[in-house]
Amino acid sequence: MALPLAKFGTLIIKQLAKPVANQIKRAVKENDTLSKMIRYPAQGYHRLEQKVRMNLLGWTGKVDVKPLSKEAAVDLGAELLGEFIIFSIAVTILYAETKRSQMKDRVKEEKQNARLQNLQDQINGLSVVLHDEIVENNKLVHLVDDLTEKINKMPMK
Repeated sequence: MALPLAKFGTLIIKQLAKPVANQIKRAVKENDTLSKMIRYPAQGYHRLEQKVRMNLLGWTGKVDVKPLSKEAAVDLGAELLGEFIIFSIAVTILYAETKRSQMKDRVKEEKQNARLQNLQDQINGLSVVLHDEIVENNKLVHLVDDLTEKINKMPMK
């Protein structure tokens, strides 16, 4: 049951985060300063992706990667930034849910510990009462024994 809920939660997170990511992508594409800042990481990602792809295909020689055009680099950078934002939101929500679950478990454990302590206190109280009753019972037994002894010593008429 938890797995379908996790998938559903992930889908909801993605759907809610997409508009935010799309807005940031648009802002990056429209702002020259942000475009310049995002191009360098996009080019690095492109080089890494191409080298990994060639290694997976079994290429052992040097890989010469042509840089992306400015527009393609900005598009790729904006896409990477959007995906990073979606991922960050998902991780934050999962972290918050984990903390909430831990807190819920801690509260449940504290309630259970308090209940167990209450039961232990009741047992201790009953133990004291039982001890007092045993002492009182022993006194009564001695009193009855003494009375029985006195009665037996009395002369019979």
